[in-house]
Amino acid sequence: MGERWRVKRGTEGRDTDKVHNADKVPLSTDQSDGFDKGMRVVSVLISGIVFYGAIGWGLDHWLNSVLWTPVGLILGAALGVYWVIRKYGQAQ
Repeated sequence: MGERWRVKRGTEGRDTDKVHNADKVPLSTDQSDGFDKGMRVVSVLISGIVFYGAIGWGLDHWLNSVLWTPVGLILGAALGVYWVIRKYGQAQ
């Protein structure tokens, strides 16, 4: 079963990828690395807004107010930007 699992996940080598994706041209490492980082940055920003906005929304419903949803959204955006700068803002 271990052998079958490695082949299915593609850790056995790139030959399985070439067979299954023969018509696709793989991206170069520079392009895929930049794309990966860009997707991570966008994911962190969106997830911060969604997570803290949801907490604010929950507080609004629990406390029967309208203050915490905007606070949560702004706090999520600010913390998302902070996290991106902290993690990816370094010069290479």
